[in-house]
Amino acid sequence: MSVTGRNGQVTPCLRYKDAKAAIAWLVRVVGFSEQLVVPGEGDEVVHAQLVLGAGMVMLGSDREDQYGFRAPGPDGTGAALNCFIIDDLDALFARVTAAGEVALEGGIIDTPYGSRAFTIRDPEGHLWHFGTYDPWVLPTA
Repeated sequence: MSVTGRNGQVTPCLRYKDAKAAIAWLVRVVGFSEQLVVPGEGDEVVHAQLVLGAGMVMLGSDREDQYGFRAPGPDGTGAALNCFIIDDLDALFARVTAAGEVALEGGIIDTPYGSRAFTIRDPEGHLWHFGTYDPWVLPTA
């Protein structure tokens, strides 16, 4: 089976209690850019699309829906782990730490599968993992 174009491309979707603050944090700390933000009533964000290189996340304000899809609970239940392949990991790490964030691992780590990586938690509990490992490039024997 051949995959062409965007067939099968995955885009994580997240919910936040304060989506506007989440967007501001992701832009300021990580360097995402706003591609689309659809406001709702009051401070609600109906839908947003943020881009980091070739990657994208979609997000919106927490609300009831037919799927039970909600923002993380106060104990962290329901949080997502979002993984991004980053070419210049050191530059992103410098940006994130300059913004006052601390990597959960204490810094950049080397993984047993050949990646340099770090992970941070956003203010509402979602995890953001950045690393050099590209799962599309299989190791040679």
